[in-house]
Amino acid sequence: MDNAGDAAGPKEALAYAERLERLAINDSGAATILDTVGWVYRCNGELERAAAALEEALALNRNNLAAYLHLGQVYRAMNRAVDARKVFTDGLERARQTGATESIRS
Repeated sequence: MDNAGDAAGPKEALAYAERLERLAINDSGAATILDTVGWVYRCNGELERAAAALEEALALNRNNLAAYLHLGQVYRAMNRAVDARKVFTDGLERARQTGATESIRS
């Protein structure tokens, strides 16, 4: 695997993520888009922007399990351990409610 390509990946993705974030307002899949946008921000070290996008993703779709995971990881990176634990716990509870616990174990 080319490490130089990996290093440029998140930075290159940032421009696309910012554009997607603007477009997500009018998209029925906005929660999934915002989850991706949030993760790209996180990969670029923009933790505040990441948290905002992921919080919005969960506000739009409480069943977006990836957004719970990503938001918890962002909160952990921000040294917000209490918030991270709550998001992880809420995500596990949502997974149980939706029957998605098998996918968590994989």
